[in-house]
Amino acid sequence: MGTVAGGFLVVLVVTLAAGAVAARLLGGADASAALVLAAMSGAVLAVAGAVVALTYLISRRHASTPPAGLAVGPLALGWAMLRELAAHVVVFCVLVPFESLWMRRSAAAGGAPVVLVHGYLCSGGAWLRFARRLRVRGFAPHAVSLTPAFGSIDAMADMLAREIEAVCADAGTERVHLVSHSMGGLICRAYLRAHGARRVARLVTVGAPHAGTRVALVGLGTNCRQMEPGSAWLADLAAHEARALTAAAADGLPPTVSVFSYHDNYVVPQESSRLEWARNVPVAGHAHVEMYLSTRIADTVAAALGENVDPAA
Repeated sequence: MGTVAGGFLVVLVVTLAAGAVAARLLGGADASAALVLAAMSGAVLAVAGAVVALTYLISRRHASTPPAGLAVGPLALGWAMLRELAAHVVVFCVLVPFESLWMRRSAAAGGAPVVLVHGYLCSGGAWLRFARRLRVRGFAPHAVSLTPAFGSIDAMADMLAREIEAVCADAGTERVHLVSHSMGGLICRAYLRAHGARRVARLVTVGAPHAGTRVALVGLGTNCRQMEPGSAWLADLAAHEARALTAAAADGLPPTVSVFSYHDNYVVPQESSRLEWARNVPVAGHAHVEMYLSTRIADTVAAALGENVDPAA
């Protein structure tokens, strides 16, 4: 249907269909299997709904006040919550666990290579729709999957370094673009701290908790501890970048754009996505996980990268 709303309708139809099958077979030999299917569908929606509700509860208590031009009404916010529920089901139940079915590494011929870096508890599969949109806009996307899921951001940054080298070798280019979502933005910044910007033409982060997020306080893993507001890890990262900005280093910081939403339910407060040394592009009405599936966000990122830009230029 062109929007994440389509995903919500698919989930709803599947759930209703499972219930209908269960009712039709109730009392028959296959009733138990149908009831299990219906129960599983309902459980998925219940868990996704609980997670979304928790993030919105935290978000509303500590939200940044959007500028007048980016404020939305209660109906728009309610619709964003429904889209976010659908996005959770589509991303975490379909795209992420079955990544190998959706994503294939392709040669970078015909476009500038873009390495897509996922966020917390995700995989490269989350980028399916986004990657298709970038490909239409003249880029060659390469989605990576970084592990361990609950490990340190620095370990993921080292894995990203190997992936970037592989993409450069495959594409026959010296540099790539980096596009990230959520924690992926911090992974990219950690990569720049450890390996420099020699391989990076530009960086675009989407919904990244650059200054941390309160939602990390209820998350698991070393990476969540690093994403807590005021963490020593975030402070060290910012200090390194401050030094890089004042030094005339050849491998300093690349041109960077931070795209973020004032209605993000995971990055709290939302202005934590602002990055002092980047160009910040705020939007309205978008929740966090749905950004993976948003045509508008993908087109905003493509515009920030620039059409058919030679990454070696």
